[in-house]
Amino acid sequence: MTTRIPFPADVNPDPDAEYPRSMAQAFPFDPHLTPQPRRLDLLNRPSLWIAALLMVLICLTLTGCSSAEAQEPSASPSELKRLAAEVWNCPGMHAVWLDETTVQCLNYLP
Repeated sequence: MTTRIPFPADVNPDPDAEYPRSMAQAFPFDPHLTPQPRRLDLLNRPSLWIAALLMVLICLTLTGCSSAEAQEPSASPSELKRLAAEVWNCPGMHAVWLDETTVQCLNYLP
């Protein structure tokens, strides 16, 4: 249980009085006392330069790899058809072409 202790009359002459105040009076604001964001000098940080250099090297490496793999196939379309026919007609065997349209399947190469 709480007990209310009244102040003497010399401290608070009118205990029921209300003192209206504005927001500026209730919450004073001084812009010089607010914390400012801390600015880091990013250009003089070696870790930033090392990270940027690594990113550039990784990007250059990846672009070099993609261009090396993008070579044209060396076989002509007719040669690719011929290889596909060998696999389809002679599964697990060796195909020997007698002419353009005839293939012979052998168990081993002669």
